[in-house]
Amino acid sequence: MIGQKMRIGRLAFIGGLIGIGQHVPPFMFVRKFNRIGGLNLIGLRRVGMLREEIDKLQSAFRIMFDERNGRGVMIEKLRALGEDSPAVRELYEYFNVITGPICKGERSDIAV
Repeated sequence: MIGQKMRIGRLAFIGGLIGIGQHVPPFMFVRKFNRIGGLNLIGLRRVGMLREEIDKLQSAFRIMFDERNGRGVMIEKLRALGEDSPAVRELYEYFNVITGPICKGERSDIAV
């Protein structure tokens, strides 16, 4: 079940029988209720995303779930990182459009 008015980003993967009540950013893998387990690496490789771009997404993932970053700081860091990365730029644009909570990252998986 996916909550009303929730936005699921491009190439996001949601595990079977998992409910979602918050936004899921692009390229993420959700494996527990409202919990992002990491990047959807299998999906990213299947669409032919280059390793360099995946590395930048991993940096963006760390920025997104660094507890020291507020939303504004996180968005500004994504903007800077996304200047030469179309995938990170897509994340930045996603966060500029959505309002409300996004799924949280699992602490054990943040150090991707």
